[in-house]
Amino acid sequence: MGFLEGLNLFTRRLKTTAERSAEINNAHRQNLEQQKENIRKKELEKGVPYEIRKGDNLTLISKATGISIYDLSKDNGIKNQDSINAGDTIFFKRHPEKWEAINSPELNEMTDGNFDWQEGILRDLEDADLLRYRKVADFGAKDYLKYQE
Repeated sequence: MGFLEGLNLFTRRLKTTAERSAEINNAHRQNLEQQKENIRKKELEKGVPYEIRKGDNLTLISKATGISIYDLSKDNGIKNQDSINAGDTIFFKRHPEKWEAINSPELNEMTDGNFDWQEGILRDLEDADLLRYRKVADFGAKDYLKYQE
């Protein structure tokens, strides 16, 4: 095999390796996006878990999340508001009915009846809720509210 033939073979193998590497990276990227979507769906279905911290109460948590005390209690089987303890886990569940006012003629007019736009707007609202719940879960209700002021 001559030098040029060897170089040509090396170049073909390198190209194949680069193409395969790109395929693998693309598959990993798609897998990561699928994992993110699965987490999102799970959070929409079950709620975002929150470990109650010392000094938390449902009023504080409600203020931080925007979820009513009634809904927090109902969603988590809390019969007595004073019965939550540090270390307990509750779930922040999304209440899409609060967006029903948007899913109406106003939304239709705003998007010229474009269903894809409407779905996109409602998905953005879902994502905004989930992001807020995650931040409260990460920082704690008290700290979240402190930094929102």
